[in-house]
Amino acid sequence: IYKNKKISAYQERHDNVLTVRYETLVMSVSKTLQEIAEFLQLNFFEDQISNMSVPDRYKDIHQNVGTEAKPARLDAWKNNLDEKDVRVYESIAGPYLLSNSYALENHHASEKKIVNVLRLSHYKITQDLRFKLKRFLSYLRRAK
Repeated sequence: IYKNKKISAYQERHDNVLTVRYETLVMSVSKTLQEIAEFLQLNFFEDQISNMSVPDRYKDIHQNVGTEAKPARLDAWKNNLDEKDVRVYESIAGPYLLSNSYALENHHASEKKIVNVLRLSHYKITQDLRFKLKRFLSYLRRAK
């Protein structure tokens, strides 16, 4: 939440911010990379996509790291996470998701209920989820 507030505050004060949604990148890799390159005032060529690679140290994060983006997998998490996992994730990331125009799956829950789910969740599960989320976000930042 703190980082989200800092990002929002920065965006309000500066014009040099480009927001890229993961879904847009996956659905239209070439076009999105072209937009990013233009924003950064860099040249972009189609053949650069085929030359991209992921360092070996990151390939163990997930079986799909380093493979071509799969639009059919955008909603795979809905089948892989149970309702409790989704509630825990949304209790942590909910404000960030909402501020970036993502709908919450647990849309009937009030913010108070979401916070209560987090408090009632087992500490180890919450810590494990936070660790995995931070690791994944760290990977995404380094992959840029």
